[in-house]
Amino acid sequence: MRLTLLRSRRASAAAPLLALGLLASAPSAQFINGDFETGDFTGWTLEYGQFPCALPTTWSTTLPAGHPAALAMTAATPLEPGQTLDVDPYEGSFMARINNIGGGKHATRLSQSVVLTPADIALGNVQVEWGAMLVNPAGHGGGCQPLFLIDVLVNSLTVDTFTADGTAASVPGSGWVGAGDAGGTLWYKNGTFCTDITSYQPGSLVEVQMTVADCGAGAHGGFAFLDDVRFGNCAGTECMRVDEVDTHCGEGDEVWHTFTITNNSGTDASWLLIPDPGGGIDVEPNVFNLTPPVSGAGGTETLNIVITGAPPGELCLDMVLQDAGFQDCCSTDTLHCFDIPDCRPCGELLGVNTHCTGIDDDFILTFTFENTSSLPKHQAFLIPPAGSGITAFDDNFDLVAITGSPVDPTETATLSTTITGATPGEEICFTMVIHDDDLDDCCSFEVCVTAPQCGNGPIITIDIGASGPGDTDVAVIGDPIGAAGEVIVHVYEAPPSLPALTVFGVANQPFPIFGGTLVPSDALVLLLGATDTEGELDLPLNVSPLPAGIAFIVQVLINDPEELQNFEFSNAMEIRKVL
Repeated sequence: MRLTLLRSRRASAAAPLLALGLLASAPSAQFINGDFETGDFTGWTLEYGQFPCALPTTWSTTLPAGHPAALAMTAATPLEPGQTLDVDPYEGSFMARINNIGGGKHATRLSQSVVLTPADIALGNVQVEWGAMLVNPAGHGGGCQPLFLIDVLVNSLTVDTFTADGTAASVPGSGWVGAGDAGGTLWYKNGTFCTDITSYQPGSLVEVQMTVADCGAGAHGGFAFLDDVRFGNCAGTECMRVDEVDTHCGEGDEVWHTFTITNNSGTDASWLLIPDPGGGIDVEPNVFNLTPPVSGAGGTETLNIVITGAPPGELCLDMVLQDAGFQDCCSTDTLHCFDIPDCRPCGELLGVNTHCTGIDDDFILTFTFENTSSLPKHQAFLIPPAGSGITAFDDNFDLVAITGSPVDPTETATLSTTITGATPGEEICFTMVIHDDDLDDCCSFEVCVTAPQCGNGPIITIDIGASGPGDTDVAVIGDPIGAAGEVIVHVYEAPPSLPALTVFGVANQPFPIFGGTLVPSDALVLLLGATDTEGELDLPLNVSPLPAGIAFIVQVLINDPEELQNFEFSNAMEIRKVL
C-alpha cells in the first residue's frame, strides 16, 4: 500500500463548492414521525378489517367497536396476557404496536408513503425496524394461523418483504424465539430492512406497510411492532458508506472524481487510505488526513481525487479508514465502483487545405476529420473565433447527408466551407463540434488554418468544378499562396498508389472523355505521377515566369481500373497571376 502523501490542488479546491452544492440540494421528504416519538400516529395511516382465514379485500380507517386500538408504546407499557418476553422500543422512547393477543379475527394495517427527493436518494437507504409476536395454535388448518406481513414498496412494487404465520414461526431454526404462552406458544421475531433506493428516480413513491392478524378461527392473537422508519445509512450494516458525487474528464487523460464517505464504524477516523488499484492506474491523493476527524457515529466528509491511466468503463477502488494511531477502524466491504468516462479527444484532424474562390480574400476551407470517440456522429458545427468578423458558409454539416451514413468510430469525413472576412496570412482556429443524432453527447476540437493570399496577392485560384467520376479532389495551396512565386497542386481523396495524369491548359472548354469531363481541353502540359499510399500527390508549380493576367487550368486524372472507363476525374482549378 502506498502511503505517500499526495495532494492535488485542482481536486481539493472544489470541495467547499461541492459542499455548498449539497447543502443547497432539495430537502429530504423523510417519513413523518417515523420513530413515533410524538407519542401517537401522526403521519401514519391505520386501517382495520377482519381475518376469516384471508386478509380483507377492503380496509376501514374507522376503528370498529371491539377492535384493539394501536398503541405508541413505551418501556412502561404492560405486557400482553401470557407474554413473558419484554420488548421495549427499538429506538427512543416510543414504538408502534398494532393489534393484541386477544384474538377475534382482527386485522390491523399500518402504512405511510413518501415521494422521493434527490436528497432522499442521496441518503441511500430506507431503514425499517420491525417485530411481531404470533401464537401457534395447534390443530388449525393452513391459512388460518395468526399472520404477520411487512413490505417496503417503490411505485407499488414490493422491493423488501417478510411474512410468516404462527406455524412457520414455530419451525426450528426459523429465528423465532419463545415469548410466552397464550393458548399456544407465543413466538417473537424482529428484524431490520435496509432497502437500497439509489437506483430510483426523484418522484418515485416509497411506502412502508405492516399488517398483522389474529387467528382466522377467532381464538388466538397476533400483534406487531414498528420503529425507526427513516432514510439514511442503516446502523450496523456498513462501517463505511461511499457515495459518488461527480465524475468528469479533466485535463488530458485525467478523470476527476468526487465522493462522500460516511463513517458508521463507531470509531473516529483521522485517515482515509486508497490502496493502489494496479494496472498502471494512478490515484492522487491516495492518503487523506481527515482534519477534524470524521465521527464514527455517522460523520461524513466529501473528498476529491484525480485518476490517470484508467481506461473507460468501471473502476473499483478499495478504501480504508484508520484512527489517529493508524489502526484500521473500517474498510469497504465491497469496493467503491464507478464509471470512468471516455476522455479521449472525440475527433482528430487528418488534413486541412485551402484554395481561393477568386472573390476578394474569400477562400474554401477543406478538412478531413476522424471520429475518435466511441459513438457514431451525425451532425457537425464549425464555429469561427468569437468577435473575429470571420464567417463560415456552411457552418452546419449533416454528416449523414454528406457521407451517406453516420460517421462511425475510426471513420472519416471530408468537409468544405467558404470562409470570408479573414486577413491573408492570419492563423484562424475554428471550433469543430460534433454530435450524435439527438444533438447530445457533443464534443469539440480545433481546426486551425492560415488564411491564404487571395484577392490581394499575386495569385488567385478558382474552383471550376466538373469533377467525377470518383472522389479525387485538387486544391492549390501555399503559405501564403504566391508569396515565393510557387504554389502546390495538392491531390487528395484519390485511390492510393495509382498512376496520375496532371493536365494543364489555358482553355476552359469542358468536353466529355473516358466517362468524365475534361476542362483544359487544349492540354498544353501533361505530367505523369502516382498517388501515395494515402491517395495524395503534391506537385510544386513555379508561377513567377507567367505574365500578369494569364490564367491556366489544372486537372488530374487517375488511372483507376475500378471505374467504368478506367479513369477518375478531379475538379478543375483555375490559377491566375494578377501582379
